[in-house]
Amino acid sequence: MKRWCLYFLMAALTLTGCNVNKEENSKAQPSPDKEVSETLGEGPEVLLTNVIAPWSIQKNGDTMYVSERTGTIVQWERG
Repeated sequence: MKRWCLYFLMAALTLTGCNVNKEENSKAQPSPDKEVSETLGEGPEVLLTNVIAPWSIQKNGDTMYVSERTGTIVQWERG
């Protein structure tokens, strides 16, 4: 009897976690395609090439520092 109660409890908890109301989630989250296209404007601009594996980008004034996974730091200034 205890075994059946345990199985029933596990099944009930599993099914409760799987219950998702799709209508509420779709209203709460904006469409990513629309949001991205509005923020980019005309299109992205390529600023750096030949960066092996960019890891982090930091800005200091007009200078950008891009670190790579290998430990290299690339300094970039506009112009």
